[in-house]
Amino acid sequence: MPKIVNLDLNKIKELWETTSLSQGDIAKEVNTSIDTVRRRIKSNNWIRPNNLIEEEKNNRINKIMSTKVEKGLTDAHDDNEEETFKDLYYNTNLSKPQIAEKMGVRLSRVKHLIEKLDVKRTEEHIKKVKQEVNKELFKDGYNFEKKEIQEKVKQTKLEQYGNRNPFVTSRFKEQAMNTKEERYGNAYYNNREQSIKTCIEKYGLQNTMQVDFVKDKARATRMAHIDEISLNISNAKLKMFSNPENKKKMLDRVAKTCLEKYGVSSYILSDDIKVQTQRISKTNKLFAEKSGITEFEFNINEYSYDLKKDNILIEIDPTISHNTEISYVHLTKMCKKENCSEHKPVEPYYHINKSNMALNNGYHCIHIFDWDRWDKIIYMIQDKETLYARNLTIKEVSKDECNSFLNEFHLQNSCQGQTIKLGLYKDNQLIQIMTFGKPRYNKNCEYELLRLCTHKDYKVVGGAERLFKYFLNTYNPNSIVSYCDLSKFTGKVYTDLGFKLNSKPRPSKHWSKGKMHITDNFLRQRGYDQIFNTNYGKGTDNELLMIQNGWLPVYDCGQATYIWNKEV
Repeated sequence: MPKIVNLDLNKIKELWETTSLSQGDIAKEVNTSIDTVRRRIKSNNWIRPNNLIEEEKNNRINKIMSTKVEKGLTDAHDDNEEETFKDLYYNTNLSKPQIAEKMGVRLSRVKHLIEKLDVKRTEEHIKKVKQEVNKELFKDGYNFEKKEIQEKVKQTKLEQYGNRNPFVTSRFKEQAMNTKEERYGNAYYNNREQSIKTCIEKYGLQNTMQVDFVKDKARATRMAHIDEISLNISNAKLKMFSNPENKKKMLDRVAKTCLEKYGVSSYILSDDIKVQTQRISKTNKLFAEKSGITEFEFNINEYSYDLKKDNILIEIDPTISHNTEISYVHLTKMCKKENCSEHKPVEPYYHINKSNMALNNGYHCIHIFDWDRWDKIIYMIQDKETLYARNLTIKEVSKDECNSFLNEFHLQNSCQGQTIKLGLYKDNQLIQIMTFGKPRYNKNCEYELLRLCTHKDYKVVGGAERLFKYFLNTYNPNSIVSYCDLSKFTGKVYTDLGFKLNSKPRPSKHWSKGKMHITDNFLRQRGYDQIFNTNYGKGTDNELLMIQNGWLPVYDCGQATYIWNKEV
């Protein structure tokens, strides 16, 4: 643990309340930083009498004036001050302190003029200024590229700190931890959260390397040094493989890695192994690992499905490769052709066609989009304990318990308007729920079946049928409408309950950007300006604005509408 400096809070309080010392002077008296003093005064709400505040102010003014007299500085601004400053700033290689000294003003005045006049030197000019400044410090000018200077810097660090990198020494680590303890109350403080917050405020992104102009600058820098880097790599390889022992060690290590990953010892992989390792993406492997699936790449006719568990096929559909606007190879700049017509984005019916192909062959296909939660998808496919509805108890469910249950287990969470909430209980544990309310979109029906959801650990045989029968007997409805997301479900539960398919499903468009997602209906209803608080005005193309701001269109498998009517 670091050695933390013990503060004498009583002395800080006494000096603040009984003397006119500045916070800086108090910091020197108690051997700490001015930030610590300032923070302690504020957090403890210590009050300084008005007469001492005035005395401190006068002391500060007198000190400033005496310093100015000593240095020959003045605050008087002559009529030609701005012209004089511009002449020195643009036509000389003087630094800012040198300009201040030449003009006879404080450095803060020069900085104020730079901001006020919005002046900026060219990179070439800045380089010359640095060279002039360095000439005062070094006889031949400071040039870190010189080997002798580099070696001298390394030697000095070694002599002073015992290490060429002083930041890894215990002295620097302890000093850093003491500073963090004083400033933030935590010796292990990490400003990552503040860094992310600042990036979001400035650029709307969490990391500066996601900003376009930063990426462009980094790319340009890499390109500028690519020849030098390649040469260094080539020289390193030549040095390594010129030694037979090093070469053998390297090849043995490569062979061991290949054996662990691909089951073959040769680093020259066979074509079938190359194809197999390329086809299985990291995302698919990660989902398989989290869900316990071991079977990859299941084919039906011309379609290939990512993962398979029993009769369930899993399709992971990232926006970058499954949008209908720009093909994956163009988004990732893998295709170098201009006006390429060979690589095309997916078609709107691509996902529903894959689901129908799976259904026609006895499988249930689940599509996972970027905005879906993996944990809730895994709930759907994990092994479960089987319960029978006849052994469970039906009860009305409270609003809070209903919302909590749905938010934890239902793919779309809870919703508004659930006036009837029926649950199946095992002892006092809610196992399955079915909710009803007034129809949201179809006013011709009396009720809408809003949610049907089961606890992740159980499979209830006959549960939906028992809950639905209870609703029919208790509320005697004439008609009920409900909707099925075909990217996740087949609709079989509705036909088992006596519902009839009312309309042929068509894919629905969604807009996706990372984990963010809005429906196309919502975009058309509200418009880009209202959703994102912008002011492009009427007549602008909402879809074009979405694409220009990083959103891409993705089509799901559509919503199937099912209706139940009372038999007359």
